[in-house]
Amino acid sequence: MRGMRNFVGAFFLAAVMIVPVAITGCSSQTDVYDETHGDHHKWDDHEESVYKGYLSDNHKEYRPIKQSPPEEQKSYWDWRHGHPEK
Repeated sequence: MRGMRNFVGAFFLAAVMIVPVAITGCSSQTDVYDETHGDHHKWDDHEESVYKGYLSDNHKEYRPIKQSPPEEQKSYWDWRHGHPEK
């Protein structure tokens, strides 16, 4: 009987640790709101790469999009809406 309690306890402990990962997923994708255009964008590794290319092409220093001043964010989203294929 004691072995069964240990098994059940271990099972519940494993479930408690696994469920949050299964619910949220393992990716580092977030949602970013574009105030100017009134839409949401999935911010993932691809979007980060496009953003870094935009900064490089425009000779701007890297700073995470959420930490950029509003006018810089607006400039990026204006550019991004004009380049949806990237």
